[in-house]
Amino acid sequence: MGRARISPALGLNRPRGRAGLRLLAGLLLGAATCGWAVNGVDWAEVSAGLTGASIGWLAVGLAGVVAVALAKAGRWRDLYPRPRPVFWPTFGVLVTAQMINLLIPVRTGELLRLGLMRGHGQPVAATLPTLLIEKVIDLLAAGLIAATLAGLTLTPGWLGPAGASALLLAAGLATGLALLGRLQQRLVPWLARWDWLANAAERGLAALALLANGRALARLLLWSGLIWLLSLLTMAAMLAAFHLQLPLTAAALLMLLVSLSNIAPSPPALVGLMQGAAVLALAPFGVAQATALGVGVALNVVTVLPLILIGGWAVLNGGLRRGGPAAAP
Repeated sequence: MGRARISPALGLNRPRGRAGLRLLAGLLLGAATCGWAVNGVDWAEVSAGLTGASIGWLAVGLAGVVAVALAKAGRWRDLYPRPRPVFWPTFGVLVTAQMINLLIPVRTGELLRLGLMRGHGQPVAATLPTLLIEKVIDLLAAGLIAATLAGLTLTPGWLGPAGASALLLAAGLATGLALLGRLQQRLVPWLARWDWLANAAERGLAALALLANGRALARLLLWSGLIWLLSLLTMAAMLAAFHLQLPLTAAALLMLLVSLSNIAPSPPALVGLMQGAAVLALAPFGVAQATALGVGVALNVVTVLPLILIGGWAVLNGGLRRGGPAAAP
């Protein structure tokens, strides 16, 4: 894997006006959320909570963030049709894109993944469906979690309708993608009349065909279940670090709100949104505002710092493993 190169061809030179507006919206949203989270807080209590946090549990949280990134890379690799890309370069591309999304929050990470994977022998037509499937599966999981939590805990009133909407949207998208995959044998010959489109269509539809393969779909769902389970355990570790004995539903609600914070325009490193999510998620469980804010501050560091460090290493060293773009079976 050669040194990572970030070029205009990867889409980072998107129209400056639109990117600037998105960044401004993220900054304003982060500032507003942060202002709400810190309004009237006792900073002495926040400081006491942070200094009294368990280093051991914070380390478990850090390990959980890395484990989630590894699992996401494994799932992403399995979304490619055979021959699949090598794992470690794929992981390097993923964390590089995550780092860019955190530092420059104008959502160029997916475009970056398309460009970097093309440099590793995976055409855009093969990578694009993997990103679509990834988003649909995560949307479906988030909808299921939101709908479940809405019936179990004192959650925000909008969570139930939002979960139901996410489920309907994800189910519709998944059905459409699976249908395209099933029609692969019919569509590819029809598209072959356009030479420039035939190969791209074949690679793209082959990726979508995984949704119609029972064994491949089961593997994908296992990866997704592992990702969300690791995320849940990471949140539980963060709560334990602040000596909070709360039900697992509190960690699940915190996990869900943190994941939703990535959807809206966001400030750099999610500063403000992470603190607001922690205060909002923990308030129904009787956690004091100062303690919840401390959790949000620690969570911001624990979830962002590893991705920035590993992503920076990937950029400087061309990924976590050197080597060519050879594909694995």
